[in-house]
Amino acid sequence: MVVFRRILVRGIVQSVGFRPFIRRIASDLDTKGFVRNLGNGDVEIVIEDHVEKEFIHRMLKELPELSAIYEMSSDYYDGTVPDGFQILPSDISLQSSFAPLPPDISICDQCIEDLYKGRRTDYEFISCTNCGPRYSVIRSLPYDRDRTSFEKFPLCNECFKEYRDMNNRRFHAQTICCRKCGPSYSLFGDKGQPMPLDWQDLASQINKGSILFMQGQSGSHFICNATNETALKRLRKIKRHESRKPFAVMARSASVLEDYAKITSVDELKLLLSPRKPIVVLPAKKESLPIDLIAPGLDTVGFVLPYTSAQHLLFKKGLADLVVLTSANKPGIPMPIKPFFPVLDPEYYNSEYYDLYFQNMNYYNAHYYNVDYYLLHNLPIEQRVDDSVVKPLGVEALIIRRARGYVPQPHFHKELRGGVLGLGANEVVTASISTKNWIVATQHIGNLNNIETLNFLEDAVNHLMNLYSINPDHVAVDLHPEFLNRKLLSNFPDATIHEIQHHEAHAYSLLVDHGLPFDTDAIIWTVDGFGYGHDGNAWGTELFLLSSESPRRIASGLPIPYFGGDMNAKHPARMFLSILLQTGLNPDDYILDYSAFPHGETEYHFLRRKFTGSPVTTSIARLLDAAAFYLAGVDKRTYRGEPAIRLEALAGRNGLQQTPSYIKGNCIDTPKILHDMLVNYSSKTESARFVHDAIASTMAELAIEAAETHGIKTIGFTGGVAYNYRIHTLLKQIVKANGYHFLAHKTIPPGDGGISYGQVALVERKLR
Repeated sequence: MVVFRRILVRGIVQSVGFRPFIRRIASDLDTKGFVRNLGNGDVEIVIEDHVEKEFIHRMLKELPELSAIYEMSSDYYDGTVPDGFQILPSDISLQSSFAPLPPDISICDQCIEDLYKGRRTDYEFISCTNCGPRYSVIRSLPYDRDRTSFEKFPLCNECFKEYRDMNNRRFHAQTICCRKCGPSYSLFGDKGQPMPLDWQDLASQINKGSILFMQGQSGSHFICNATNETALKRLRKIKRHESRKPFAVMARSASVLEDYAKITSVDELKLLLSPRKPIVVLPAKKESLPIDLIAPGLDTVGFVLPYTSAQHLLFKKGLADLVVLTSANKPGIPMPIKPFFPVLDPEYYNSEYYDLYFQNMNYYNAHYYNVDYYLLHNLPIEQRVDDSVVKPLGVEALIIRRARGYVPQPHFHKELRGGVLGLGANEVVTASISTKNWIVATQHIGNLNNIETLNFLEDAVNHLMNLYSINPDHVAVDLHPEFLNRKLLSNFPDATIHEIQHHEAHAYSLLVDHGLPFDTDAIIWTVDGFGYGHDGNAWGTELFLLSSESPRRIASGLPIPYFGGDMNAKHPARMFLSILLQTGLNPDDYILDYSAFPHGETEYHFLRRKFTGSPVTTSIARLLDAAAFYLAGVDKRTYRGEPAIRLEALAGRNGLQQTPSYIKGNCIDTPKILHDMLVNYSSKTESARFVHDAIASTMAELAIEAAETHGIKTIGFTGGVAYNYRIHTLLKQIVKANGYHFLAHKTIPPGDGGISYGQVALVERKLR
């Protein structure tokens, strides 16, 4: 008699190719049984008893990258079992208020093959069960076609047969289509005039220097030849204005990318090739790229591989091996997605909507000056989702921008009761919401400096609330009284409002990232540019003791004058002067040119008087800014984190060295570090290395002393400065060499994009 076992799997296991994966293992083990989705988001697997141990071992070892298993149970099964092993239709009798939804997934290798042969040859919207858009097209759950923007494209007979065939990889794939029944692209010229779409000619024009506005499956991009300096200069004027912010570049293939990027590990290559297809920040081969136009002042570039069939089609039709791929948005404004949809439908031609469409096109063209072509489609985008950005740091990889490929994949945490919304900070904003055992975040929203981005945040929050039927009864906001997302609090008149200190939220986001209990004992550094402190001052470098009690601040950066607030972050010369005044050195010996001060020499002398007795900041990020002004000539911050990023590039990754610590009381002695840099080093590279290494060494000593005092074995690092390769790596080396466990982020951004997770965690902890 054959005995069967029933395995229930909970986690990210639907719409990620999990069932075909299970069938492959079952086939290898030659077992009868079946696999099917359940309506509550779980997967049910029935197999023969004698293969269970090997089956589970292989399932956990070979798990598809986008899958995650959080809970699993097994018992005996005495029901009906089909011959062989089959994928059965979903059983929707068991429903749940929360079923994890997978993110948009890069086109798979099999679908890329379809681009070259078969009835989908050269089609721009190829997908299957294992790939394609998800979050960007869904309106509501359950995830069925009529609840997505593909509803307006009924399946043709051939696609419907594939959809119903459980042996086809497009079985129940909600986004499948073909040229007969699916969405399509249209091409327009620089004045919005319709043009015949010839993909080969379009690729040729881009190669020659034209700039393309291309609508994708979750947003829009500018594309130009990454080795054409004329096109790059035009695009920098169009997109960046006065900003030196780097562009990302897309390579035809991994082999091509290796000609331009220094790939130093298998893990980096895996990131580039993964179904998530993020932008991966890697050291660039400067001799192969016009680096000063792509990433001015940096030694790294964000590289990405094609992730949609339309992008692959452009390369197939002759697009240059390397192109710039950057979000097509006005600086600080979300990507445009809505205005283009209805006017591309034939019934709207020669109507008032068509005229309105051209008005919109003229607006975009006028703003972006000289874009040559607009490549637009008629598939509505329900949620705009930027490209994700990831920075490898040795064996670790930190998410800078969590969006396409990652959102809305949730995090599992047993202590979550649910019903808590965190609205994030003011820059690099996300929002997070909890339900029982789960926390799920919005995509990257951006910086809240205008009403358009605030509306985007509100829309993304409402979308998550509607998807999962969550109406929060607790809402968390940053302690800062002037952050723009506080305007959304009026949307929750019956909710309890919680003000959460910025750096405490950073610390608890690290616990969420590792699924650790909220009463975990840990020593956590939270280091970034700015956070509103409990004392009303600008915090930025804080060491916290986490335990069963409330978080306690036990060390920090040395408070330094901060007269003028955010002006100091925008103009690093001001911060250099402020710290220099604390060193005992004469500023006139080091500041010989006053042009980096917005009001020149007058401002310089004014600040020499005003910094005395002014408000203070504890942020060592301001030390990095000051050093970047003196060593790298960064006279003005043109994008978030620019001075520190350029100083990191100057220091490089070689020669990490522990220095004597710089401790004053329980603080990092920022002025003394600057003093010794100016007095002891003449080489700019050596000076930059010293600043980084001195910071990391001092952070390590303060953390280890605190860990010894409190009998704690875990030391963590979070906040925007955690992205710094040199500080992060040296801190980790010293901590581990002294026998402590080092806690770094895995799937939640260390920067402000992770704040909303920590806000939710702190409220949930309080409610317990």
